[in-house]
Amino acid sequence: IAAAIASRHPARISRLVIAGRSHSLIPEHAARNAAMQAVIDENLELIDLLLTHGARTDIADTLWHSTPLGWAIFLSKPQAKARLEAWARSAPD
Repeated sequence: IAAAIASRHPARISRLVIAGRSHSLIPEHAARNAAMQAVIDENLELIDLLLTHGARTDIADTLWHSTPLGWAIFLSKPQAKARLEAWARSAPD
């Protein structure tokens, strides 16, 4: 998954996620994980795929110590921000 994220191949990331590869805990290009890269690219389809396959949104990157939601806010990605906030509201406590 690291190579797919670093080279921004959403279709490849999707195939790996569906195949059951870990996608939330692996440090990736520039210390990001798949959820963070999906937010940076504002790839809503990939964000949805990652969320429905268990991506953790509470993990901060190791470079800037920000979560996917933090990246969405900082980078002014309103659709990604809204998607993550809606997901957080619907998640069980």
